[in-house]
Amino acid sequence: MSVILTPGQAGDNPQLLPLLDQISVGRDGPGRPRKRPDRVLADKAYSHPSTRRAMRARGIAFTSPEKSDQITRRQAKGSRGGRPPAFDPDRYANRNVVERCFKRTVTLPAAILPEIREHLRLYAEPGPDGLLFVGPKGASPRRSSFNRIWKQAIRNASANPLLHLHDLRHTGGTLAAQTGATLREVMSRIGHGSTRAALIYQHATSERDRRIAEALDLMIREARAAGEEAAG
Repeated sequence: MSVILTPGQAGDNPQLLPLLDQISVGRDGPGRPRKRPDRVLADKAYSHPSTRRAMRARGIAFTSPEKSDQITRRQAKGSRGGRPPAFDPDRYANRNVVERCFKRTVTLPAAILPEIREHLRLYAEPGPDGLLFVGPKGASPRRSSFNRIWKQAIRNASANPLLHLHDLRHTGGTLAAQTGATLREVMSRIGHGSTRAALIYQHATSERDRRIAEALDLMIREARAAGEEAAG
């Protein structure tokens, strides 16, 4: 494993090449350690043209989605902008497998513990290392089959049909921020390694705070108007 620790405000992309330079995987037999991975999976933070050029120069396959502004600039150039980089969404879905393998302790609200215990009893594998979601045959659901199951669950719950699974995590982060949790506490609870993603929930809380202030303002104005009417 290769790890680089940086200050909280350091950019992600500049750390990628130094991180790759530290990789060294010993061989079972004779020979020098492997220093070059076959493929790198990375999120949009690493989707810079210079990073793609560096990956090509090193002979490393690179899977990362383009940022919207990069797509806009490329399309604005027409044929001079070149073809879009190859992107495999199925490979990309596995980009954070290692991250998901780290165990964290998260305290859950007592009110939802009965539902969680019921889920673990009926729909999860037993033991601390068991999968939280398994299909009817005991295997981890594939993306295609899970989407079908998710859409049926949405219909059964009479929820917004546009609701995505990741929206549940976003809701949890927003509610945590609304309790007054600090940015670091939200990062720890949601499992974010950077402040950029966690700030989304803080911004949502700021918007909610503005709406609360507007509602209080209306209440004050109505109370004042009622007082002036009674006095007149």
